[in-house]
Amino acid sequence: MKDEIEYAERFERRVVEYLEMHDYILVGALNRHYTSRTGVVQAKLFDLRALTEAISRSNLDASEIVSDCGQIPLTSSFRLEGKKIIREL
Repeated sequence: MKDEIEYAERFERRVVEYLEMHDYILVGALNRHYTSRTGVVQAKLFDLRALTEAISRSNLDASEIVSDCGQIPLTSSFRLEGKKIIREL
């Protein structure tokens, strides 16, 4: 139980840190996860989850990149157009 609480606190701190960053930095972090193929390292997966949560809480429109289950598939790089995050083809 204590570990779950600590995990939730660390996760929330990371989300808040991302929310304090400029929109371009958020997209840059997302592209960094894309190029490093995050899924293999637990720490990077934690960071990607926090980044995904921060993007969903932000004023950015991520409707084109978020899947039905609330995840961001890392199938291509991303760019920012105004307040909308889109996939680069």
